Amino acid sequence: MPQIGNAPTTLGTQPIINLHNLGLHWPDGTVCFDSLSGVFSPKLTGLIGDNGSGKTSLLRVLAGKIPPTSGSFSAPETVAYLPQDLGLDTVRTIADVFGVARLIDALSQVEAGAYSEELYEVIGQEWDLPDRLVAELAQFGFHPAQELGETSPLDLLRRRLGTLSGGESVIVALCALFSARPDFVLLDEPTNNLDGEAKKQLIKQLESSPVPIIVVSHDRELLECVEEIAELHAGTLRFFTGPFSAYEQAISQEQEAAQRQVRDAAKHRKQQLRERAAMQTRLARDERRGAKFARNKRKPGMAMGMDKNRSEQSAAKRSLAHNAAVEEAKARLDSAQRLIRDDSTVFISLPDTALPNATTTLELRLNPGLETPLETGAQLPETLILAGPERLRVAGGNGVGKSTLLEAIAAYPQRASHHDDAPVACPVPYQLAYHVDYVLGDRGYIPQRILLDGTRTVWETIRASNPVADPQFLRDQLAQLLFHNDRVHTSVADLSGGERFRLAFAIQLLQPVTPRLLIFDEPTNNLDLATIEWLVSVLNEFRGGLIITSHDERFCEEVGTTRTITLPRFGRGEHFEKG
Repeated sequence: MPQIGNAPTTLGTQPIINLHNLGLHWPDGTVCFDSLSGVFSPKLTGLIGDNGSGKTSLLRVLAGKIPPTSGSFSAPETVAYLPQDLGLDTVRTIADVFGVARLIDALSQVEAGAYSEELYEVIGQEWDLPDRLVAELAQFGFHPAQELGETSPLDLLRRRLGTLSGGESVIVALCALFSARPDFVLLDEPTNNLDGEAKKQLIKQLESSPVPIIVVSHDRELLECVEEIAELHAGTLRFFTGPFSAYEQAISQEQEAAQRQVRDAAKHRKQQLRERAAMQTRLARDERRGAKFARNKRKPGMAMGMDKNRSEQSAAKRSLAHNAAVEEAKARLDSAQRLIRDDSTVFISLPDTALPNATTTLELRLNPGLETPLETGAQLPETLILAGPERLRVAGGNGVGKSTLLEAIAAYPQRASHHDDAPVACPVPYQLAYHVDYVLGDRGYIPQRILLDGTRTVWETIRASNPVADPQFLRDQLAQLLFHNDRVHTSVADLSGGERFRLAFAIQLLQPVTPRLLIFDEPTNNLDLATIEWLVSVLNEFRGGLIITSHDERFCEEVGTTRTITLPRFGRGEHFEKG
C-alpha cells in the first residue's frame, strides 16, 4: 500500500518533498508513472517533460488530490497547489478566492451604515484587509487593482470571477495562493493566459519567494529563472542544476556521448560478426581437409578418430567463444541505443489550404462610441481587412477583450445574421474594440479552453467530426499525431493538455471542408516544447489565413505574423458592451 508522510520533510530547516518508488496506475491498469524517486529541495524547480509524461498527475499526487498506487512520499504540512484548469465558479467573487468573503461582507455592511456586535467580531482587527489585498493584487500585476480609479477596494474584492479574463483569474488565484503562506507551492503552467507584464511580475515573485516551489511549465522565459530542472522522461525522474539552458546543454552532451557509444558499439559488433564468419569459414575448410585426409587413409582408424574428436572439440570451443563475443557486442549495442532519446515526431498531412491573395478573410470595423482608452497613445485603425494568407496577431494585456473578439470572429455569421450597429449586452467589464463585418466561411477555431466530450474516445471524437471520411485515412492521421493502435480508444477525459490540443487541431483540419482560415486563442498553453515546435512547423506549411492571440513572443515570431493590432484598455462603466 502507498504511504504518505513517512520520511523527513525538511533539509536542515528548509522543507522538502521526498519521493520513494512512487507509482501511479489508472483503474484500467495503464501506468502513468512508476518507481519515481528523488528529492525536491528548497529551490525554485522547473518540472518538465513531454505531454502525457505524468507531470500534472505527479503534482496532483504531491498535493494530495489523488492517492499514489505504490511507493511513498513525504511533504510538509501545508502544500499549496494551482492546477492548469482553475475550474473557478464564475459567480464566486475575488473575496471568495482569498477566503475572506464573510469579512468583506461585514465591512461592506458597516460601510453602508449597519452596526452590530457580530459584525465587529467578524472584522476584528482586519479593517485594512481590503487595502492590503488590493496592494498584493497590484504587486502581482492585476490591472484592475493597479487602475482602481473610482472603484473602492471593497468593490474590487466583490467582483465576480465571471467578469475577469482568463489571465486576470489566474493572477487572482496565484495571489491568493501565496497570501496563505504555505510551506511548499506546486504550480501547473502558471504563465498560461498571462500578458507580458503579468508574467514578469509572477517570475519576480517566484524568484524572491522564500517558499520552495515546483512549477510545471513550457515557458522558456520562466524556465530560465529556475534554480533546478526536474525532468520526467521515459518513466524516470532526473534532476539538473541550473536553468533550462543548462539542462539543454547537459542533454545535448549526453546525446552526443550516447551517439558515440552507439557508433563504437555498432563497429565492435560488426567486427565480432566478421571474426565469427572468418572462424566459421576456417572450420569448414578444416573439416573438408580432414574428410579428404580420412578418405586417403594416411593414419590408422583409431588415431584418425581421436584427431577428429579433438578437432571437433576445439571447433566447438572456438564457436562458443565467438558466439558469446557476438552476443556481448549485441547487448552492448542495445544498451547504447537505449541511451538515445526516442522523441517521437508528431506529424499531420495538410490538405490544400492555399488562398489567393485577393480573397478577403476578415473585415473588422471600429465600434462607434468607444470611451477614451485608459492607455495613452493607443490608436486603432477604423477598419481592418485581411486578405489571402495574411497572419494577424491580436495583442494586448489581460482583460482587454482579445478572447472575446476571437469568439466573435469565430461565431460569425451565426451572430451576424441578426446584428445591427447596436452592440450586444454581455457580462464583461470592457468594451469590444471592433465589430465583425465579415469572416471567411471555411474556418477552424481552437479556443483557450478546449471543450471536448469526455465520455467519448479519441476515435469516436474524430469519427464524429468527419463521418464520411475513410476510416483508415483517419487512423493514419491519428497515428501521425501519436495516437497509435489502442491509443485511439483512450477516453478524451484521460488525455493530457497537449493531447487534447492535438485532437482538437485534428478535428479542425480533418473536417469535410478543409478550413482555409485558422483562429487560435493562446495555442501554446499546456503544450510541451516539442509540440510547440511541431505546431510552428505545421502553421508554417499552412497556406491559408491565420488569426492568433498569444503572449508567447517567440511563437508569434516563428509563425510569421504579418500584422498586429494591440487592443488597449478602455474605460469601465456600469453597463458593458460587446460588439
